[in-house]
Amino acid sequence: MKYIIVVCALFYACTLNAQVPDTLWTRQYGGSSEDKAYGGEQTSDGGYVIAGYTCSFGAGLMDCYVVKTDSIGEAQWARTYGGSNDDRAYSARETTDGGYIIVGSTKSYGLGSPSIYLIKTNAIGDTIWTKTFAISSMNNEGYSVEQTSDGGYIVGGSTVNHMVMIKTHGNGETQWIREYGTDSYSDGASVQQTSDGGYIIAGRYFLLDNNNFFLVKTDSLGDTLWTSTYGGADNDCCYSVRQTTDGGYIAAGATGILYDRFGADFFLVKTESHGDTLWTSVFGSDNDDVAFSIRQTPNGGYIVVGRSYNIYHQNWDVYIVRTDQQGDTAWSHRYGDYGAQWGESVELTSDGGYIIIGWTSNNECDIWLLKMAPDPYNVEENTYLQLEHSSFTVTPNPSVGRLYIYLDIEAVEKFEVKIHDILGRLITSFKGCMPNSRGPHVLTWDGRDHYGRAVANGAYLVTCAAAGYTMARTVLLMHK
Repeated sequence: MKYIIVVCALFYACTLNAQVPDTLWTRQYGGSSEDKAYGGEQTSDGGYVIAGYTCSFGAGLMDCYVVKTDSIGEAQWARTYGGSNDDRAYSARETTDGGYIIVGSTKSYGLGSPSIYLIKTNAIGDTIWTKTFAISSMNNEGYSVEQTSDGGYIVGGSTVNHMVMIKTHGNGETQWIREYGTDSYSDGASVQQTSDGGYIIAGRYFLLDNNNFFLVKTDSLGDTLWTSTYGGADNDCCYSVRQTTDGGYIAAGATGILYDRFGADFFLVKTESHGDTLWTSVFGSDNDDVAFSIRQTPNGGYIVVGRSYNIYHQNWDVYIVRTDQQGDTAWSHRYGDYGAQWGESVELTSDGGYIIIGWTSNNECDIWLLKMAPDPYNVEENTYLQLEHSSFTVTPNPSVGRLYIYLDIEAVEKFEVKIHDILGRLITSFKGCMPNSRGPHVLTWDGRDHYGRAVANGAYLVTCAAAGYTMARTVLLMHK
């Protein structure tokens, strides 16, 4: 059956040329000393979890610090983890039991020199168990963690001269440990389980007097399937990698880093599934611009955040760039004043916006959380397949509480309509058949999920699968 490509420009986004989303609110957390955050995410209750370190609270010189907030950034609880020496957290993720998994490094436990530090908590941050891992005698750092499909955990980090992955059971007991790279120098930063059950890990690879992006793809046991380096004659460092919906990967970091730390720009590399480069993009002002975190957006583009040196007040700003599918800039924005602000992590939120995690330093250094409004560009260019002699209409858009889905498809025996939120979670679905259909078939969605609960305001993807093809529309749902 033939098909045509249709580009759908949706509601008010039609008149907005890649407008920067508004800032809804910002929050700061910490005490009278230095406090910084490196990672976190939106939680299932609509709030946020943030991981970093504190010199203001806790038992030691520096402790792991985790803050849980509500949906508007008000702190619900904060916990410190560690002992009498230096301990810091780099990543926190919600787990399927409603608790959290946290990774970082510790000098208080293990070797006394940095060991990878893995902490499992319950829903209110109380410790369930901790584990330390020391692959070498020094410099063991855990930078990223996530729960795996089998209920265990995967940790990405580094040890002396190697990237490292650690796979554990759900109770934290080690399943396997793998190292990647050579004795020249390899440094891991980011790990993710991939759709085939394996893993992708990213970092930097030192060779011939310069650093390059370094990606390693493994199977489910951590055995290498392929490796690839990216970059040029200058220093290039990779800090974030994610699998993309086409089965490839997007990696972000910096290129052109000089020994005085200036001259750097944001550097993005898009690959296909075997690591071959599809395109690269560079953004910045040739000062000190480094990307620390990247995520794919619902329309196939990317959101990336990091830091940028502001020559006017001679300090760092948070720098955020939104790109299209080919890595070209849709919009960019800087946040900062006369202190220093770093953006360490960016995540999509369920309303179609973003949360940025980092730190700010004016009179003192505090953890910084910024919530951006829904991004119109996420629903501006929704490309989909439409069957010949068919109609697929979703109205009204935006919708206030109720959505009508019109299907007028010839010679289709079965169809399935699914509604996902902007994070890819299935909200509800409808199945049916239309033999010898005459006139449109109408489905009604009342803004509720499978369990009858009203969903939050925000952007949703409505897809219809029929005759081997998928049609899709992005809609904005607003309750009264």
